[in-house]
Amino acid sequence: MLLASVIKNIAALSTFEQRPSSQSLTCVLDTAVVVNDIQPHSVGKVVMHGVYWKAKAINSLSSQTISIGQTVSISHRQGLTLYVSPEGA
Repeated sequence: MLLASVIKNIAALSTFEQRPSSQSLTCVLDTAVVVNDIQPHSVGKVVMHGVYWKAKAINSLSSQTISIGQTVSISHRQGLTLYVSPEGA
């Protein structure tokens, strides 16, 4: 009985289809709203489409604070951290 269950699970995994890359998560060139200040050289938090993300200022802006409520543009994503700049900067 156990062996049959294991075989069934392996068969299900072998037929698993991945989503095409065109449907993968993309957030570059999108915008988000700051919910925790993004201090220089520190991680803050933003919300994008109802999802909260860690966020850091892109290198050229790492000397200024990005305040709560400010809209930011997303430059790129590294792991689960978004790199952002104030919108229009």
